[in-house]
Amino acid sequence: MANNIRESYEKLWSEGWETETEYHGPSSRHRKRLILNILKQYKHCKLDILDIGCGDGFVLKSLTNYPLFQLFGMDVSQKAIELAQKRAGTNIQYIVGDLQSQEELPKRKFDFIICSEVLEHLPEDKLALSNLAYLLSPKGKLLLTLPHNQEYWTPHDTAAAHLRRYEKQELIEKLQKNGFKVLRGFTWGYPLYNLYYNLVLKQLKPESTWEKKKGGVKVLAFLAYLLFFFDDFFIKGDKGRVLMVLAEKVDSH
Repeated sequence: MANNIRESYEKLWSEGWETETEYHGPSSRHRKRLILNILKQYKHCKLDILDIGCGDGFVLKSLTNYPLFQLFGMDVSQKAIELAQKRAGTNIQYIVGDLQSQEELPKRKFDFIICSEVLEHLPEDKLALSNLAYLLSPKGKLLLTLPHNQEYWTPHDTAAAHLRRYEKQELIEKLQKNGFKVLRGFTWGYPLYNLYYNLVLKQLKPESTWEKKKGGVKVLAFLAYLLFFFDDFFIKGDKGRVLMVLAEKVDSH
């Protein structure tokens, strides 16, 4: 299973995502912004932080601005790790590994783990959550972002190799069963991003969203990014397309 997953994502990073991630779209930029907003609360703490599914280092690159953070990046794809080294820097320690395989996990504990847009790709998401708990120190923090609400499923999910979208309460229950206490959970991406998705992105072939962006498209995407700040006012409504949860590993001692 691990080899099949690795081959699949090596292909995706080599044939599509490498070009697409040279320019991140408005929803990806907002997702990163929300992740950084949470991490900023800990900027005066000395933390070992692991970004699982780090991809091309999109989030890690911004975290290098905080000198007290010791950064680690992990991805199942060697191609993604090579891109992260190029784009986020070589001062970060990188690991090629599958979150579903304990044999491939780092042999150490972390204070904070980011796992953004990962679990929806994994056949064994319950095992992955168990392994995330294993990697965290007692009272360590886990920040998850995931696609929200199965009713939002489109061919873009299939093209991105998603296996599922998550409901908020479902995820909270899975976390609690694996020894986590949920500190915060919310959704983002409603109403404006959802409208943009339905009127624009949903009409495009999924592969076309990975193509290199031209100047005019970049300008329109930047304007959309600015408009989507409006969606911050609706994060308590649970209608957003992005689900974010911050959890803490329960100290069993």
